[in-house]
Amino acid sequence: MRQANEVGILESEISRQAVMAQVERILASVEFAGSPKIQTLLRYLITATLDDNGEQLKGYTIGIDVFGRDESFDPMLDSIVRVQVGRLRKMLARYYAAADTSELVLIEIPKGQYSAQFTPIALAAPAPDGAAPLSGDPSLDADRVGSNGNALLRRGIIWGVIGAMLALAIIATFLWLRFPASASGEEPRPQIALMPFVAQNGDPQLASLAADIRQAMARSLTRQKLFPVVMVSGDDDWHKQGDEPDMLPLLHVHGFVQREGDVSRIRVQLFKTDGEVLLWTDSWEHHPGGAAEQARPLVQTILRELNLRIVLAVQDVMDGNPKADTTPWLLYLNAAWVPGDAEDSLEWEKQRIAYARKALELDPEFGPAHAVLADKLAYLANVDTKMEAAGARKAAIDHARTAFKLASNDPNVLANLTSHYWHIGKIEISGKVAQRTVELNPDNALVAFQALVHPYTCQNVPMDVIKEVQAFDASFAEDNPTRWVTQTWLSQLYLNNGDLSSALAAGRASYVIFRTPDTSLRLAATLVAAGEHEEARNAIEAVAPNWPGLNLHHYAKDVIPRRCGKQSEAQRMVALYENMASTLCSAMEGSPLCSP
Repeated sequence: MRQANEVGILESEISRQAVMAQVERILASVEFAGSPKIQTLLRYLITATLDDNGEQLKGYTIGIDVFGRDESFDPMLDSIVRVQVGRLRKMLARYYAAADTSELVLIEIPKGQYSAQFTPIALAAPAPDGAAPLSGDPSLDADRVGSNGNALLRRGIIWGVIGAMLALAIIATFLWLRFPASASGEEPRPQIALMPFVAQNGDPQLASLAADIRQAMARSLTRQKLFPVVMVSGDDDWHKQGDEPDMLPLLHVHGFVQREGDVSRIRVQLFKTDGEVLLWTDSWEHHPGGAAEQARPLVQTILRELNLRIVLAVQDVMDGNPKADTTPWLLYLNAAWVPGDAEDSLEWEKQRIAYARKALELDPEFGPAHAVLADKLAYLANVDTKMEAAGARKAAIDHARTAFKLASNDPNVLANLTSHYWHIGKIEISGKVAQRTVELNPDNALVAFQALVHPYTCQNVPMDVIKEVQAFDASFAEDNPTRWVTQTWLSQLYLNNGDLSSALAAGRASYVIFRTPDTSLRLAATLVAAGEHEEARNAIEAVAPNWPGLNLHHYAKDVIPRRCGKQSEAQRMVALYENMASTLCSAMEGSPLCSP
């Protein structure tokens, strides 16, 4: 493997010592410090690659060696390896985007493989004749940069590599994106095809169950008003027929039902239509019973996973496609929050706001875009003092009123308004809006969850409610990113009841999955109450660079009282956050996080 890269250095000439030194710098960074399992995964992949075992790296062995799965582990059914490696790729990209000029080796895990790729970061332009070396060691000086513009050259090469990869991804997704035109002039939306669900050996009982599940799934997907659903016949060549390939559904879903002893197993697969690429698969057990009645709760469980995977797949496909910038509905879908490929930063949230505002430029009476702005601006007013000072809270309230006026019976609009009212401290209204959303779309599991927990924002919680939340959390696959929501809410509910140890465990679990200012501040307040001051400070400092307007005193003295209102635990919650702010700020004197 002696192919020269852009700057004329052979990959094989990068020493093992240089790679491992780079790995240690990465693992010591804020980005990686709080993720021990990701640290283990990175070390494993790097070591295997350096030992020339990269071609033998398979999802099966990684699942067993890194994630502790047993020998029955099936990577097709358990996606933990794909999900965590995808997370690792994004963390590496964020690390290098924020890296200083001391980095010597670019480490990547290219898509489609698990082995690592090492690229020497650019040799800077040679020093002017007669210039003294920086260190006396030319081999080190070649990778250092001064103030003469070489820093821009070095950073440019990093971004050149990343940019080239993104460009290829955008081109690839554009080639297979399908947007069916509407004869009525309604904005085009990607279609989802439901294929026939196949029963093992044509078993009549299993066939009946398969048909019931498919029908219930079609009704549920249709109620959500996100994507047109197409019921496809059993023709194996359906996606190859016709003269109008742009009319093909973007994604399609397959289902299989088979008997395993006394239970049935249902496997569902999501494919990209063009190229028949498998995007996701999972399976569930079903115990015998009345078919139609028993199918509904099973379908709800399946859809908790499938809905998320469909939205994430469509968002991924839309990335970089010109049509996504000219269609209000597609701009809305990109602006709306779903668990998954979000980033914890003010800039990322501002980009979502830009999508929604662009949608309103195209259609000023597009209710879903107003609802997204109501949600996001209310959230940002809580976690960024500059956004609040600029009028974000008032603007959020105005957008909420407009969204209600335009689309009061759209479940997607009401889902965003549920969050909006919670952010501004209108807990009772938030609960009512959530209930109305569930009436319109009983299969919106996340809003049903909000309807359950929002009334207990700062309120003592009955044990049966906590058990219901625990069961809801357990219904998701281990790698489902929605669990950062369920875990952070479990942390809050435990905290309300004074169960500090359980609140810490749930808060830490949520923090590992995803971080926001809200969840990080809740974890920090819990840690300070438990005497874990250093960990609390680390949790806050990890998110602070992405949130320049975050202020601990503002959050404790303005946001928490507004959110808690007159609930039973309001005073205790305010005291908890004020104690966190005063304790941490006494150790971070002069930090922008602690400005008056």
